[in-house]
Amino acid sequence: MDGNAHRTLGETLRATRDETAALRGDAQAIAAGIRELMRLEMELARAEAAESAAHAGWGIGLGAATGVLAVMASVFLLLTVMFALDTAMPLWLAALITALLIAAVAALLAALARARLRAFSPVPRRFLRTIREDLEWARTQMQSIGT
Repeated sequence: MDGNAHRTLGETLRATRDETAALRGDAQAIAAGIRELMRLEMELARAEAAESAAHAGWGIGLGAATGVLAVMASVFLLLTVMFALDTAMPLWLAALITALLIAAVAALLAALARARLRAFSPVPRRFLRTIREDLEWARTQMQSIGT
């Protein structure tokens, strides 16, 4: 009977070794599948980024064209104002009034831009606050585990 017990133990060890080898093979196959999935995901991300960049390029080009046309329209509108004033006063005075009107609008826009730029901060304050909160939470959790 001792021979049967040893044979059964040997068979059990072989079966365990075979299962371990099979599990190792399965784990390697899963790891290979995950690597392939990540490679495909990166490829998809690159393709989406390229497509987005193309759309953005068109948007930027159209926006620039719109800006140029808006500037041209503004010039002609201001020339119209100047020529309309020319009917009531000398041309030089109409041009001066138009120029002062442009300068006043530019000064107003500059003041608005300055106020906006003063309010701008490159530091991501909300992000830093949440990181601090997360670190404090993690520290509390580590302390509670330690005690």
